[in-house]
Amino acid sequence: MKFIAVMCLIGVAGCGAPDNKFLDAGRAAIDRGDFWKAIEHFDRAIAANPNNAEAYFHRGLAYEELGQFDQSIADHSKAIELKPDYSDAYLSRGIAYAKTGNLDQAITDETKALRLEPEYPLAHHNRALVYWMKGAADQTVADESEAIRLKPDYAPAYACRGLAYMAKREPEKALADFNRAIELDPKLGDAYRGRGVIFAARDDFDKAIADFTSATRLNPKDGPAFFNRGRACQKKGEHEKAAADFREAKRLGVEGSGNPE
Repeated sequence: MKFIAVMCLIGVAGCGAPDNKFLDAGRAAIDRGDFWKAIEHFDRAIAANPNNAEAYFHRGLAYEELGQFDQSIADHSKAIELKPDYSDAYLSRGIAYAKTGNLDQAITDETKALRLEPEYPLAHHNRALVYWMKGAADQTVADESEAIRLKPDYAPAYACRGLAYMAKREPEKALADFNRAIELDPKLGDAYRGRGVIFAARDDFDKAIADFTSATRLNPKDGPAFFNRGRACQKKGEHEKAAADFREAKRLGVEGSGNPE
């Protein structure tokens, strides 16, 4: 599952202030995926106004997209210093902490975002993902259930809750969540992979293979989907297909993929 970042929307420059013009240019660069150019614009916004919390926040978003998590954390921390009630900065810093493996600090930040905005579905979802990374299925279900209550069409929350229900050995609830996630977002590969695991456990290997295939088409780097499809093909006696999937899973770093039963 992936963390969901705060949306970066192009704003309206206020009174022609130079730092706001640079902010708008930086946001536009993020929207088109040009993160280094975005950082240049945010650098200029900060030079024009060193107390511009928005500039630090958005530069932190760009650094996070580039995988430079320490810089992202530093920028979000500065934004929070300048604007202590900046819920989005806590939320985004939490994502960066999670990606560095500091899960406890990530939960602290997502919780702070929720204290500032209790009905914030994105914060519930991101905190649920951290709980999932910690192996805390009950807390994952609780947070995703709250995210769904607040935003009933929130497909990633259904997919993540489905994984947690699988961990809790509640396959019927998991299947319902995966079906709903796919209904809401047919491009959500995690939901297909999760549903495929349920079908495979029921020996419905044709449906399992179809779902794992959808997952690999949506994400060609989904090693577990290749591995699971290989296992399903193996169960059907399609050993050449299974061997090809195990090789691809191994190439993608999935442990044990070279040792089919």
